[in-house]
Amino acid sequence: MKQKFIPTKHFIYQPFKNWLARFLQQAGIMEILNQNHQSQTPKGSPKSDIWDVFVWRRFTGTRNINDPPFMSITGALAFSINVDWFNAHGKST
Repeated sequence: MKQKFIPTKHFIYQPFKNWLARFLQQAGIMEILNQNHQSQTPKGSPKSDIWDVFVWRRFTGTRNINDPPFMSITGALAFSINVDWFNAHGKST
């Protein structure tokens, strides 16, 4: 007899465009986001945030190497996809 699938957790999903629109509509959010561009961590000091890493500040993406770093442009946003729920060997307890 085939076992009935019982999910171990509920999956809650928000379309990214909808989430981003709501996020950017928050009062003062762009000012808060732009504060990260202004902070500086001395070279060689311990890193506590992705903004502390030199490569991130100099990242130009696929644009012309002579252009200013992408993240130095006012209003520039970068996103990453992180997956912490994947288990290749089956469900975990």
